[in-house]
Amino acid sequence: MDKLIGYFANHTEGLRAALAIDGDALRAPSEPKILGWSLVSSFRGEPLVKSRPNEPREAVDTRMVFDGVRTDSALVALRYSSLGGDSLDAGGPFRFGWWSGVVVGAHERSPQLRAAILTRSSDFLARIAGPRSSGHGVFALFLSRIHALVGIDEAQPDRASIERALAETLGVWAEECARVNEPAGSLVIGVSHRDMLAVAARASALRSIRRNGMRDRALLDRLRGKELGKLDPERLRYLWITTDAPSSADGQAAQEPAAPWVVHRGATGIILSVDRACDLRATEL
Repeated sequence: MDKLIGYFANHTEGLRAALAIDGDALRAPSEPKILGWSLVSSFRGEPLVKSRPNEPREAVDTRMVFDGVRTDSALVALRYSSLGGDSLDAGGPFRFGWWSGVVVGAHERSPQLRAAILTRSSDFLARIAGPRSSGHGVFALFLSRIHALVGIDEAQPDRASIERALAETLGVWAEECARVNEPAGSLVIGVSHRDMLAVAARASALRSIRRNGMRDRALLDRLRGKELGKLDPERLRYLWITTDAPSSADGQAAQEPAAPWVVHRGATGIILSVDRACDLRATEL
């Protein structure tokens, strides 16, 4: 399965420090190859996209993906899968107004499923700019649920509405997969809207780490001055959210992450959401 990474912080200048401290734990494994990646970040609330849809590498260092990016909120999709009948942009990045997102697990789906997912979205959202891939359909489906709950133009939707829209999106995905006799499998969608970021995973675990101020001397010793700049390390707060790493080439499952990383699981799935205060909330599906 492809990999999703989410980042959220209380300052746009904290990314270099966060990567210096936790970048090794975000590094993708060398097998299978990374065939492409997509990033959507937010600067002062405006979504910005960056994509390398066809870039085969033995390993991807997340620092390279974030090179030159200034942001306090970002979503990354790393693509391990080969390209099939779906489009290059099956995982995104997608954007609509203040909303942005990436999707993993929706690639190489049948035309019947792609059509079914798009049919469950409102007409105008199903026509948003971007390819008519399964991932595009999942993002349009999420926006349709948000529009029904609070309105697509709501300046600051509440966390509960975002979580509910994500849960309904994953529910519709499972329904339509069953209707066309196609396994639902694992599906992960990450969405961002100005002061909020959320990641929802169906039939898959998520892991997270939250740093609330740099007071640990061992951590500070790993930083260089240019990575902190003028930031006060004790005031920097940030989180990383990722899907579990895929199994290795020999079929061995990925090892549990070392503390202080936390694994989040639910019976059928999990939603992790983060607000401007960098407060993380986990909700089981």
